[in-house]
Amino acid sequence: MVKLPLRHWRDYTQGGALFVILRRCLAHKHKHQLRRFDWQSEHKCAEFVGMMRQCENDLRDKGVLRRAKVFLSPDVPNDEVHPTSGTLHPGSWTP
Repeated sequence: MVKLPLRHWRDYTQGGALFVILRRCLAHKHKHQLRRFDWQSEHKCAEFVGMMRQCENDLRDKGVLRRAKVFLSPDVPNDEVHPTSGTLHPGSWTP
């Protein structure tokens, strides 16, 4: 599941984070001719999660949402460091 910070939902500026989120959601709703976002439906839930991931990508492209960078000290032995070549999302790791 995509977890967006609360500050994005409170950004009422013109062209701000909330505008980006609503624009993506309404475009998705119009494209798929949906009447409402029904999160209770099992077959639609995965589609809506994908829509929220697109919102996350739009926010990242706009520069509003940043990825956390983790730097390890050179003192940490190499055998204890797990090499990751992917992206770490909150709660999951994507290769």
